[in-house]
Amino acid sequence: MPAYPGYRYQASGLSYVYLTNIDPPADGEITVPGINVLHDLIAEALITAPGSLGAQEVKYLRTHLGLTPEELGSALKMDGPQIRAVENDTRRSLDTRQNLALRLLVFAKLGINPPRRRTLVELCQARWSDVGQIRIAGIDGSSYRILPQDAL
Repeated sequence: MPAYPGYRYQASGLSYVYLTNIDPPADGEITVPGINVLHDLIAEALITAPGSLGAQEVKYLRTHLGLTPEELGSALKMDGPQIRAVENDTRRSLDTRQNLALRLLVFAKLGINPPRRRTLVELCQARWSDVGQIRIAGIDGSSYRILPQDAL
């Protein structure tokens, strides 16, 4: 029998985030200790992945930053309806400059030094590689970590 792949963390709004070390809930509800640390870790995984940020990622990062579509639009030289269209996947994704600006906003919020600008631009311009699943191990905020893809 294959091992339980983990709990699909739908509350993130991302279809590919799984928490390991959690037994399948009988009632469908779990308690996630250190949820802010978990959300920071997910955001870090997104902004350091190669490729243009897609609809799910833009929405996750915007809400993680605590911004309205209008506020993020202003920061990215767009307007609220354009941000909503990106998030609803009815408009092309962000361009390289907008991708870079959004990632830098998140790096600042997380208090993490971003990679060199050239490296970050290369990340934004990279052809999106299928990230697959983001699997997070740990039982609380002090032990959460992203599992490498080859550990899946």
